[in-house]
Amino acid sequence: MEGSEEYAAECYRSGVIAVGWNDVGDLNKFASREELKAKCAKLWPDDSNRSIEQTAGVLWNFRSSVKEGDVVICPDRESGRFYIGRILSRKAFYDRSPLDGKCRFAHRRKVRWERILTPMNYGVALGDVKQCQRSRATQVTCSNHRGSIVAKLAIVAFHFVPIWSGDWRRKTEPCNG
Repeated sequence: MEGSEEYAAECYRSGVIAVGWNDVGDLNKFASREELKAKCAKLWPDDSNRSIEQTAGVLWNFRSSVKEGDVVICPDRESGRFYIGRILSRKAFYDRSPLDGKCRFAHRRKVRWERILTPMNYGVALGDVKQCQRSRATQVTCSNHRGSIVAKLAIVAFHFVPIWSGDWRRKTEPCNG
């Protein structure tokens, strides 16, 4: 992904989930994954075939596999939190304006954030959550993730963590985005 900054909180505050690789342009203009892969190869000729394939796969899945109503889990490595919400938009959109003045990832989906998991929330319920916490990638629960750490986090979030309301920055106050 572009840069090493963490943008989870910016996405949360803006009600979106976003991925980078802005130079590709609007993902909706590509008719196939192969067409997108060819564009990536042209943009980054020094990258390995595997890297190009992975980039194209992430972008294509963000464009085509994520559906309205899917659960999205965005890890915030700075705070240790996971922001959990549901996709609201039927398709990805392209917007180069910075989120919260910082995040420039232009490929976005609208999200209704419904839960915030803190280490206190998920630590008791999940022993293997550290694997997901180290991930820089946003996860979306789809049919191919059943039984994964993503699915386990979603279960914890929606069955064991109450909906919070209040300022997202304060651990002790409830949060509702």
